[in-house]
Amino acid sequence: TCRCKVSHGRVSMQSNQVLTAEEVASGWALACQAEPLDSTLHVSFDEPVPAARAPTAVIRSVAWGKNKV
Repeated sequence: TCRCKVSHGRVSMQSNQVLTAEEVASGWALACQAEPLDSTLHVSFDEPVPAARAPTAVIRSVAWGKNKV
């Protein structure tokens, strides 16, 4: 994932179709889309994902074969 937490400095993202406005306001950014706006930038890829955005397990049984999906 390219999701990171900016702890020092500012970035501008070329595109953002993933993060909410609240996440961006609290310092989250997409490293793959971010351009630094300051000469010094500190980011972390080790920050926990906000609880509302944490991945959830989706379990689905799939049978392969004729007429089964």
